[in-house]
Amino acid sequence: MTRIDFVCALKTMDVHSNLTIPLLIPMGGFGVKSHEKIGADFLREKGFSERIASLVENHVQAKRYLTFKYPNYYQQLSEASKKTLEFQGGVMNAYEADAFQQDPLFETSILMRKWDELAKETNLPLIPLDQLKMKAQKILHHTNRKSSIVY
Repeated sequence: MTRIDFVCALKTMDVHSNLTIPLLIPMGGFGVKSHEKIGADFLREKGFSERIASLVENHVQAKRYLTFKYPNYYQQLSEASKKTLEFQGGVMNAYEADAFQQDPLFETSILMRKWDELAKETNLPLIPLDQLKMKAQKILHHTNRKSSIVY
């Protein structure tokens, strides 16, 4: 995975908040249910790679896994994140955790989840939106070029 792929996935994990989609199911005032799937499907429709879409989709599973594996992780979550965890299936059980560990993107998904938590810090410098748009366009161009190659 390239650094650009990784940044793009990180920046689009909560992309659903910028979409107009009917029948969204609210999570008690803390976002919408299945936002990870909505965001991942949106990226797939726009031509992003399955890897990026899967990383976006995995960030909820990563939270569920981390609360299973490290009970203290739950205590570090914001109140909003604790509340949404209830809507997202709660803490994983051992069977779910074992299955998630088999995902080829498991390690990267865990790392991204940790970075997602750090991204909630305020008063930090941000990458300008136009730079992120250029990176996304570069990824789409590369993805579309690869998919049009005939072997």
